[in-house]
Amino acid sequence: MLVKGLRQGQDDGRYLVLGVDLLGQLDGVTCSPFGAVPKGNVDLTVIARIIHDLSYPVTESVNDHSAKVSNVLVSYDGTLALVSRIIEVEAEDHGKANMMTGDVARAFRNVPLAASAVGRFAGSVPELEIMVIDLVCPFGWTNSPAYYWVAGAAIKHIYASTLPDKQQTSSRPPIPFDSKAWWDDQILIEPDVGTRLVDANISIRAAMVGVLGPNACNEEKFSRWFRVGRALGLLWNLDKMTLSIPPEKIEKARQRIRSMLVSPTTTRRRLNELLRSLRHVATCIPAAKAFFQRITTLAKRTPRFASVRVSTEAKEDFKWFCAVLYQSKLNAVPLSRFAQTEVPNWHVFMNASDFGLCCLLPARNEFIQVEFSALEKARIAKSKTDDSVEFEISLMRVDERCFRRRAVALTYRASRGSVWTMWMLMPLSSVRTVCTYRSLE
Repeated sequence: MLVKGLRQGQDDGRYLVLGVDLLGQLDGVTCSPFGAVPKGNVDLTVIARIIHDLSYPVTESVNDHSAKVSNVLVSYDGTLALVSRIIEVEAEDHGKANMMTGDVARAFRNVPLAASAVGRFAGSVPELEIMVIDLVCPFGWTNSPAYYWVAGAAIKHIYASTLPDKQQTSSRPPIPFDSKAWWDDQILIEPDVGTRLVDANISIRAAMVGVLGPNACNEEKFSRWFRVGRALGLLWNLDKMTLSIPPEKIEKARQRIRSMLVSPTTTRRRLNELLRSLRHVATCIPAAKAFFQRITTLAKRTPRFASVRVSTEAKEDFKWFCAVLYQSKLNAVPLSRFAQTEVPNWHVFMNASDFGLCCLLPARNEFIQVEFSALEKARIAKSKTDDSVEFEISLMRVDERCFRRRAVALTYRASRGSVWTMWMLMPLSSVRTVCTYRSLE
């Protein structure tokens, strides 16, 4: 697969391939190793991504000696930006918002390197007796994202400066298109009014080709306009105005959690992979966000090249996280809640102290108190002098969130005679103590 990738790059004008015997005759050349990694979920023997390891050797690599591009602020449009755009379009044209995703082929590979610097991006393949020089920003160079962002920003600017056909769109004045980008993905969100969707489709392709050349569009990853579909690895339902995680990603998170539960030790790499998966899942399952603290703490304390024991506390959080993931009803967030634009039904004010937790419910003129147990108070006191004790203010915030859900459930029972089952999924050891209800008068 490495040979296949190098040949493809040579045909595309991305690689300059020379005989390795010329290496001694060239000045300003730095050789870094090549490798191949899986691309997506496809088997490595079928398709692979060529990696130029510019971080090797450590402290002497190209990445270590590359001056950081400080004058380019890299920023992309995340999920919140997309949700806000959908709400904006739906408010103007209810039921007509549509999404489409486009992809730039080979991303960084469309940005050429300066001729005076290409020698630093060379590598040799001794088995083939060849030397390969990268002519474009390689995947793995520390500055590639910044240079590609400039090209991506140009695509966004050109597209966002384009007006649809005024005569065919509607009676309203034409409004410029709105583009969102995440790395090499372009996400379009436009109302289905007149020929606006057709015009937007043409305009984004024209912007890509105009900036990066005729082969910039990755047609295989261009989607059609949809109201129910996938973007940024999430499932969007504009009919129901909800956002959810694909089932396969939830299952992957479950598998990683189960693997961690049966393993007595772990590494920083495994923990970081798990955290990335769990954070992505928690995007659409807010109830799971309360169980990151101990897992994150364990990952930070784990040495880079060593294994550590999986703590009992972290395993408890794994179990609760897994329990939340098995509740399919939790995997759907209303877009209004995600963007925090909905009006809350209840205002619940929470705080924690060394003594316990308190919940204020102004609508009912009541408050609820839960005192920590003697064991929990002792752990809090010890945490002030012993860094190894994990009962700290951030962990108290986790208990606070769990208690808040318990408090809301109790209030809902008192006023309606029934309880939302989802509120009862959250653990809190101190709930075993008696909750005190008092009037604020």
